[in-house]
Amino acid sequence: MAKCFDPTTLTYSSPRLPIHVPADHSLSLASFLFKSTSFFSNTLALIDFDSGESVTFHQLKIHVTSLASSLSRLGINKGDVILMFAPNCAHYLVCFLAVAAIGAIVTTCNPVYTVFELSTQIKDSNPKLVITIAKLLEKIKPSNLPPILLDPSDTVKLSNSSGSKIWYYTDLIRMSNTSSDLPENNVT
Repeated sequence: MAKCFDPTTLTYSSPRLPIHVPADHSLSLASFLFKSTSFFSNTLALIDFDSGESVTFHQLKIHVTSLASSLSRLGINKGDVILMFAPNCAHYLVCFLAVAAIGAIVTTCNPVYTVFELSTQIKDSNPKLVITIAKLLEKIKPSNLPPILLDPSDTVKLSNSSGSKIWYYTDLIRMSNTSSDLPENNVT
């Protein structure tokens, strides 16, 4: 680690070679990922330990593109903030990449946050909606944010007492009739 430290700048750097960062500022994180993995489309990209679900890079691209399209139809635009308040799962990455693909901003919260901690982050970030699970919905209710639930729609049916619609991840993926092209966004 000592050879990674530069005493003149007082900074650490990686011992690995520098990575190439694309000069194309319209290339989103998701577009960059899928461009880089196009030769491995049938290779597993994700395995969800808890559910046993596995997703190839090709399937991941379809899910990300579908969800990005659905989020756009829900009125999420470049620069909007989306709160992610959920445990780690395969759907979490899909949501993160879909939000990034449309140029929106993800603010993440630890699922063990208290209502106070959560409300502080909501106040600071001013999100338009929350991506969560049914088990955490009680903590998010005081915010009146419209939720997208990662739980399968056929396993959990809830009504939101605040009157706002509850969307389900699986339904948003299914209802999208998109091509496999991700939107281009200037991310600078």
